[in-house]
Amino acid sequence: MRTLFILLVSVLSFRFCAAQQCRLTDLSKKYIYAINAERSKNRDGVSHISALKVEIIRKADLRSVQTLFIKSEPTLDSFSDCAFVSSYVTGKHPEDEGADNDWGDLIVADLNFDGREDVAVKEDSSNSGAIYEFFTQTDSGKFVKNPFLSGSWFPYKIDAKNKTLTTATAATTAGQLETVYKYDAASKKWRVLKSVYRKAK
Repeated sequence: MRTLFILLVSVLSFRFCAAQQCRLTDLSKKYIYAINAERSKNRDGVSHISALKVEIIRKADLRSVQTLFIKSEPTLDSFSDCAFVSSYVTGKHPEDEGADNDWGDLIVADLNFDGREDVAVKEDSSNSGAIYEFFTQTDSGKFVKNPFLSGSWFPYKIDAKNKTLTTATAATTAGQLETVYKYDAASKKWRVLKSVYRKAK
């Protein structure tokens, strides 16, 4: 009886909402990205994402090639607007790209300079901006989570010539932290080239 009571309390404490579904056809020449974000609200009405997945579909034959499951923590309006996505491949960018160090819920770009598109998916929100999981594409076409880059901000500067990515925390009255990541194509590894704290002027 006690177990039943606890179960009823748990069920009544949460209201489950319909999932936000986005089928994004204009971020890539090769793939369709289908986002499914299931949201729920607790009894205080605070919304959060309870399950987030990104299905990657090949345009040529509409076959699903992979599904990415994201351990997501973002709240409020994250993944509530299908237009708040970005692509450095097709040139699609939201109007307020980069505002508060938030570059979009999903971003397609060549992040390791190998000519193949990679994906960054928002996994959390912080006072310093949106935090992303980064997936780079292998030679076989599989998207693999990059543990070195993941858990960080999206780069405001992608330098293909020097193979560097530059991130920055959201600017405050005190300043911001800028970090430059360098990619070694031979070893296929990243390293922190430099990290500089810039005081606000």
